[in-house]
Amino acid sequence: MNNFLENFFRNLRGYLDQPILFFGSIQRDDYFRGHSDIDIDLFSDNVYSLMTKLQTYLDIPKNKVKKVVWKLQNGKMVSGYKVMYRDYSKKIFVEFSIYDEKYKNNIL
Repeated sequence: MNNFLENFFRNLRGYLDQPILFFGSIQRDDYFRGHSDIDIDLFSDNVYSLMTKLQTYLDIPKNKVKKVVWKLQNGKMVSGYKVMYRDYSKKIFVEFSIYDEKYKNNIL
């Protein structure tokens, strides 16, 4: 990750006051800036508050937030939200997954 992206995510983490957990290609050598998206998990005891803060900070409209339900390998069902953020001028493509803290151990 370059300095620009590091600063972007450091500032976002500070605003959200939440850890940002990266996964996918950004952690491997098959990530290509401007082409690959960055996958991030966010966990909170107050999902709606976190989602609102994320939308406000990144200026994402409500209709861009999608509810998701997953069946995990252990058979448990979890629900959460997906938020896609695209800034083509800065070549930032992020897919945020937001879950209740109670699902964290199962998802990770």
